[in-house]
Amino acid sequence: MKQDSERGKDVIHNVERKAHLHLFVRKFKEVEGIPQDYVYLGSVATFSDTAKGECPVSMNFAIPEVPEDLYNDFITNVDKTKVE
Repeated sequence: MKQDSERGKDVIHNVERKAHLHLFVRKFKEVEGIPQDYVYLGSVATFSDTAKGECPVSMNFAIPEVPEDLYNDFITNVDKTKVE
């Protein structure tokens, strides 16, 4: 999206525009050729002053508290599917 498009403005200024954003994440796109599922983290709010770039636009979000086990899984570099 572009920052100046209506969709871009809704995402970047979601609080002011009352646009509800929901965050889904996954650690790996694929593991051994198998697409991985997304995990729903909840509703988020954009820090509008952090939006940078075009197609894609990157920005920071305020997110809900992430469960400790999920957080620890995401910050490790180990692909558990390849550990024997």
